[in-house]
Amino acid sequence: QYPAERAALAAGQAVIAFGVAQVRERSNGGLAATVERIALMGVTDWYIPVESSHERELAQYLEASGRCFTKPLRHDATEPVHPDFILTDTRAPVALEVYGMATPAYLARKAEKQALYAERMPGQHWQWEALNESLESAVRRLPPPVRWA
Repeated sequence: QYPAERAALAAGQAVIAFGVAQVRERSNGGLAATVERIALMGVTDWYIPVESSHERELAQYLEASGRCFTKPLRHDATEPVHPDFILTDTRAPVALEVYGMATPAYLARKAEKQALYAERMPGQHWQWEALNESLESAVRRLPPPVRWA
């Protein structure tokens, strides 16, 4: 389980663990815990959750560049599209998508997401085709931040 997170750990990148434990009181007044399940989650050095190495790379770029953004989490998702990040230092929020796979199911969902973004957020969607383009090239297309006077 958790191959991406294990690879991140092996590379020295940040990963956090969540555990479920059964806790009981000992007769001497102390506590004992039995771990029942552990889950791993990749995060940036600023503890922004990431779901892939490509997301990590983009988030680290945004952090280092001082960009303002949010990371929607799956349990918050009420819309049919769930962006990887949302830039918030622009005139209007911009959905950021990182596409990094090429399976038939992934490509079908990608086409569906792109159509929804075009319909619901025209001009407010940025994407990085991580398999075909470097991050350095892709970030040139990011909208600039708005600087308030």
